[in-house]
Amino acid sequence: MQSEVHAGDAILGFCFAWVFKALYISGLTLLIPALLVLVLPEELAPIALASSPVLFAAAAFLIVISVFGLHAHYRTMRSTLLHLGLSTLIPGGLAIAFTLVQREFVFGLAESYIPGFVAIKPLVIEYVDRSVPKIIALAVAFALLGVVLMWLSRWLSRPLPRLR
Repeated sequence: MQSEVHAGDAILGFCFAWVFKALYISGLTLLIPALLVLVLPEELAPIALASSPVLFAAAAFLIVISVFGLHAHYRTMRSTLLHLGLSTLIPGGLAIAFTLVQREFVFGLAESYIPGFVAIKPLVIEYVDRSVPKIIALAVAFALLGVVLMWLSRWLSRPLPRLR
């Protein structure tokens, strides 16, 4: 009976951690369109400027809630930072992978499956040319943040030097 309770607690803890990791990844991933909205063409600027603060606020809310939730679950800053670092690498890695895909390949798929894509293709090309450098910078920042968080977790696990 006691092993069932421990197994149930472990499953519940696993689910709890994954929910907060998903919220964290969602918050980080939401930062990408929040920044991309800022580089929309001038014709769409009023829409972009109106939605950007909402996206940033939603991203910040998800990130803050998930950090507190993960810290409540893991109960140590070391474990919290380690799991946040690993989770930060996911959107960074995906963003880097998507920016490395050849533009012609993506446009070819869009022309095949999206009716009327040829008509808007010049606007899409202009948008991609403006936004891809910002996505790459953000992806690299995510990857670096993930590495820094994992390094901090390892640094926190070292014993402190003794004072004499």
